[in-house]
Amino acid sequence: MGQTVNKIKQLISDLKSQEIMDYMNQWQVDKIHLLKLIVESKIGFDQAMMDKTNEQIFADLEEAKVYSLSYYSDLIMFVSTMADTNKSTLQSNYTLQNFYLFHKILFKTCTIALSFLEESTCIEQKVEAPKVVKQEVGEQKAPPVKRGRLIGIPKAEPVLVGAEEAEDVNLSMFLSKLANF
Repeated sequence: MGQTVNKIKQLISDLKSQEIMDYMNQWQVDKIHLLKLIVESKIGFDQAMMDKTNEQIFADLEEAKVYSLSYYSDLIMFVSTMADTNKSTLQSNYTLQNFYLFHKILFKTCTIALSFLEESTCIEQKVEAPKVVKQEVGEQKAPPVKRGRLIGIPKAEPVLVGAEEAEDVNLSMFLSKLANF
């Protein structure tokens, strides 16, 4: 799981997602610096695509549109020729706005996934092996599991008996974090 967390962090870094978001949220930008970020992001994307395991991630995020040659050239053309570099001008261009939204979605999705993965790793380390109860016939059966509602608030101190309960707690924590975004 640690490898997955590192891979997600690397994608965010390679694509310059956080830098692009932070920079485009300013009221005024330097178009040369913005062009530099866009080019570095494209280079990071091209390098990330060399790893075949990233293809599905990018397909799910519909990256083909954002990094396609025609889209990318429209983006470069707009930024290099824009006269006014304030936030409203940046937001008025459909191509640039979609590029920004792609990075925002990637960053937010990865932040949620990383939070979920890191918390589930901690919970899995606390989970004990399921306790086995002997029945009269000699069969072994795990004790009954107490479960709350799926959307319910997680209990303050969940009683974990096995891996299935850990998944319920992880899902509950994930849903409550998602609701707070």
